[in-house]
Amino acid sequence: MSKEQYVCLVCGYNMVGFHPETCPFCGAGQERFITADECSARYRVAATPVNEKVTRLNS
Repeated sequence: MSKEQYVCLVCGYNMVGFHPETCPFCGAGQERFITADECSARYRVAATPVNEKVTRLNS
């Protein structure tokens, strides 16, 4: 069973399985979060390798 994911539109923080009242990273309110599915539909995400273990995601 997959859990819902929420993405902060202000900073990009991704929360899995919990829709927070405020973003723990930037403090944005709950209304500034969208589901990961909605994020994927709105934005094109490109992966850029940083090193062999880390990939940066840009939208």
